[in-house]
Amino acid sequence: MSFSISTAKMGSIINPEKPLLTGFELSQPDGTQTTARDADVIWDLYRWPGIQRKKPTERNSKKTYDLYNLGLVLLEIAHWKTLHRVMGRGQENRERTDEHDKAPMVPLEESKMPSSLKELRNIAGDRYWKAVGRCIWAHDEKGFDVEELADRSNDSNVGIMPQGAFTKHVVEELRSIQL
Repeated sequence: MSFSISTAKMGSIINPEKPLLTGFELSQPDGTQTTARDADVIWDLYRWPGIQRKKPTERNSKKTYDLYNLGLVLLEIAHWKTLHRVMGRGQENRERTDEHDKAPMVPLEESKMPSSLKELRNIAGDRYWKAVGRCIWAHDEKGFDVEELADRSNDSNVGIMPQGAFTKHVVEELRSIQL
């Protein structure tokens, strides 16, 4: 998101009441008529670890994967850095071919939680940390109480299941934060 800018004699003035939605080039494909982008080392970091290095398609786009993306964006906001800098991956060259960048990220295990997520609690507080953690875990009881394999089905009930958990554990948690 960006904001409209007016130029005045004294310089640019940002108008926070007129936000502009941008960044749709990174959105998930929505059907066979949608043109999917090729996988890119840096943009691939935003995708669910199990589908990284695969060409984006409608079939590998799930609600919990989008919630995972949201968690990563919230992580970026708290650290005030882009994801590849937060994670320390792919920053030297987008076309890197070393094994570190070829290997897909794996779903998180508590003992292997990246330091950026561990540090988040001290940076943004417990509530923000919990909300981001839910998004990044995405599945099972640490996420939104839906199994990853069930999430891959096209059953509409499976798509509804994480909605209540998302509202409770992310929306309401973030809403309760006070400065």
